[in-house]
Parts: sequence; C-alpha cells; structure tokens
Amino acid sequence: MSQTPAIATPARSAACFVARYPEWVATVVYRDGHAHHFDGAKDLFKYLLDLGRWAPGHRADDIATIAVTDYYAVQRIDARSAWYVIGSDMLGPMGHELIPTRPTRRRGTSCATTREPVSCATAT
Repeated sequence: MSQTPAIATPARSAACFVARYPEWVATVVYRDGHAHHFDGAKDLFKYLLDLGRWAPGHRADDIATIAVTDYYAVQRIDARSAWYVIGSDMLGPMGHELIPTRPTRRRGTSCATTREPVSCATAT
C-alpha cells in the first residue's frame, strides 16, 4: 500500500519491536500523517477496538489507512479487505495470531491455508 510508511528500526509498539518481524507488521496511519505500528493483526484489532485506552485523543474517523501484511505473499494489504484465519496452529511474535491473507478463490473464500484453520473472518 503506497500510503503505509516503511518500518524503520527501531520502530516500536508498546510491547515489542515490530521491525524484528516484518512479515507480521500491521499499521494504522492517521490523516495527519503519523502512524502506529503493531507486531500483528491481533494487537492491531485490540488497539482499534479500544482507541480510548490505547490512543487517547485519537478518533477512528481520523484514520486514513489500516494495513496488515499478507502472511503468504509478505506484502502490505488493506486490513479492511483482508481475510483473517482464526485458530491456526501458526504462531506470531506474541503467540497465537490472526493470519491476514488476500481473499482469493484458493484462499479467503474457502479459507484454505497450509495449516489447519478453525475459521476465517473479515474485518468488515
């Protein structure tokens, strides 16, 4: 995604260094240009679901872009249109993780992966 900035070392979230895990990075970019980076979709959604706690003074209406990293292509994609594998035995930097992927005939709509998912969902 062209609006999503590159993660420069030592980019940090509240809990860890996201630059160590580029294949898991998720990012929220606000209209004023500043960005918040996460070490996976799970922490991204925790943040988005409780902005008042994690980002006082920020509003969802001020978000310009939300991006996650497609696990299989290792490319940044729009978080709102991504599919998320839930319940896989695949572990991210912080343990069990939502696995972002582009919806395709092979993946997404059927939720087929290289591991055994429990279910698949979208952010919308």
